[in-house]
Amino acid sequence: MISAQFALKHPRSAIYSATAEAIMNYIGSKHSLLPFIESIFSKIADGNEASFCDLFAGTGTVGRHFKRKGFRVIANDIQYYAYVLNKA
Repeated sequence: MISAQFALKHPRSAIYSATAEAIMNYIGSKHSLLPFIESIFSKIADGNEASFCDLFAGTGTVGRHFKRKGFRVIANDIQYYAYVLNKA
């Protein structure tokens, strides 16, 4: 993971692929909720799901998590930055 100090000194290093483990830390991040979201999803899923819809995508933490598990991810958010981050 790239530290904030390193990223400030080397801004191009902050670019990462969708499979990299990178977290944009901000107050609304759902990173700490991933275990809870995963546990609820596993309780209601029947195993035949092919898509996952992230209705409040933000930086894409939840979408990336489920993309790594093989789901087609549909991400939605009102903020333009979320579109840019999730499209990448």
